[in-house]
Amino acid sequence: MHTTNLYDLISEGLRALVLIGAPIFLASSLAGLVMGVFQSTTTIREPVLGYAARLLAVGVVLYLMLPGFIATVLRLSEMGWK
Repeated sequence: MHTTNLYDLISEGLRALVLIGAPIFLASSLAGLVMGVFQSTTTIREPVLGYAARLLAVGVVLYLMLPGFIATVLRLSEMGWK
């Protein structure tokens, strides 16, 4: 494998990591923030609500973005075989 191909593969791998990880991280963080604000404004002090909201947010993001995630991983794997 040529050095330029290796650098391109590593670069695309990091790009794929960001493209897949960022939406999941952002959805989980936003759901946790919203639930934290909700719990602080009410008298509900149940930690399970925050976990459930994050789990639901991650599930929705995975469901909506799975075709894009698969296309990104397939493009990366095809690049590795060249």
